[in-house]
Amino acid sequence: MPIMSTPRKSTPYYSRLSTLYSRPLSVTLLAFGVLIIAGFNLVRGIQAAIHWQFLSPLLNGLALYQALSGFLWAAVGLPLAWGLWRGSHWSARLVRWATLIYCVYFWLDRLLLRKGLEPANLPFILSLTIVVIFFVFWTVSKRSVRAYFGER
Repeated sequence: MPIMSTPRKSTPYYSRLSTLYSRPLSVTLLAFGVLIIAGFNLVRGIQAAIHWQFLSPLLNGLALYQALSGFLWAAVGLPLAWGLWRGSHWSARLVRWATLIYCVYFWLDRLLLRKGLEPANLPFILSLTIVVIFFVFWTVSKRSVRAYFGER
């Protein structure tokens, strides 16, 4: 009769499995949100590169800005989403900073580069920005989430 052994808790494989199953729902939602924003920015960068000939004269040189900012936010967001999903210790701190910097970038882009395009839904977008910042900081400060990322 073969001897069956159970995985020990100290093995790296077992700890990765237990981390996978103990991911809080708010971290899952946060990782998906970051992944969606990174995906939109990647598509923006790719589309700006593909349609460069059309956008360049139309945007007065801002086609490069569209492409680079899209690729930059995708380069930040994709590893960040992966780090959140895996429970990497660095991702909890980075998601706070990335959220604040992305919101500042979003509003500077909206207010400085799109002059004359006053949206009718400005109060909604402002309140949504506040809700997103609150959700990210609230999620990362919860006890179960801090434990998931290995923070004390």
